[in-house]
Amino acid sequence: MPQAESVRGSWRLGHGLVIGAILLVAVLAGWWTRAPEVEVGGDEATYLILSRSLDQGRYRDEFLQGTPPHAKYPPGMPMWIAAVRRVAGPDLDVVRAGNLLFLALTALLIGDAVRRLSSPGVGVAGVALTAMSPGLLQFSAMALPEVPFTFLVAASLWLTLRGNEDPSRKRIAAAMGAAVASFLVRSAGITVVAGVLAWLLLRRRLRAGWVVVLAAGLAIGGWFAYAALARTSNRARRFADAEEAATKALELAPASGPA
Repeated sequence: MPQAESVRGSWRLGHGLVIGAILLVAVLAGWWTRAPEVEVGGDEATYLILSRSLDQGRYRDEFLQGTPPHAKYPPGMPMWIAAVRRVAGPDLDVVRAGNLLFLALTALLIGDAVRRLSSPGVGVAGVALTAMSPGLLQFSAMALPEVPFTFLVAASLWLTLRGNEDPSRKRIAAAMGAAVASFLVRSAGITVVAGVLAWLLLRRRLRAGWVVVLAAGLAIGGWFAYAALARTSNRARRFADAEEAATKALELAPASGPA
């Protein structure tokens, strides 16, 4: 009886063909609507510049005077851009193509999770709603972190769902890794880390919970400590620059007073 239910709950050939067609349409739509160039002053340009800074072994705002340390965005997305461009070439379209791949994988993970919780037909609908989401399609056509972040969140949720069925160490470790990686891509991922930790505690996996606390503490605490130091350094540098400019202005100003 359980075997029959498992077969009824699995995707079949027809489902696979429909899912393949949906993902193909979504990927083509995202590719055709991609931005022809990088918007100057936008976040895409910032991530691109940060990726080039990482290539030089540092993490700085190269476009600002004095190249101060960058303290706004975690380094996950710049690292992804740098890695893809190093492997596949400097064209930014390779990063956008990678984002479209993340979109397809996200749709598959969400669809499979819905299938496991409901039925194959509803799972196919989950794939369609995710892959054809206007917001995700728009972000997938740009070198921005929204789609990689969504993929990591979906992967973490899918792994915890599978972990309820078979809580193997590899699956738990993968869920932890996806959660921590989501934070490194976007700081909002701290909520995903908290969710995985809560899941482990509810399942009484206390040892794994301590591992999550340790890994998250190193990643999250390390980033916040770096960002705090960078902001302090930047404020001190701006104050010093302003003081130097004021001193030079006083030196160059003509003497005033009665003749």
